[in-house]
Amino acid sequence: MQTVGGVEVDVTLPEKKGNTALRFACALGSRNLPQCFVEHGTNVNAKSHRGATPIDRLGEDSAARIWKLLKGHGGHYGL
Repeated sequence: MQTVGGVEVDVTLPEKKGNTALRFACALGSRNLPQCFVEHGTNVNAKSHRGATPIDRLGEDSAARIWKLLKGHGGHYGL
């Protein structure tokens, strides 16, 4: 659990299509959120309903750095 705006949020839970906060952060090219989510125990290999993992959805801006982070925590491609 993580406190965001005074509310406790579980960043490891997927939304209805199976996407996690980590997957969205990767898709948007976030530079800091993926590290935070990994530190809070998110599953780096969680698959969406289409079978995509966060590594499959890396944005171009931070892809190399985040790819290294996710691979270092056991991440792999799902598609």
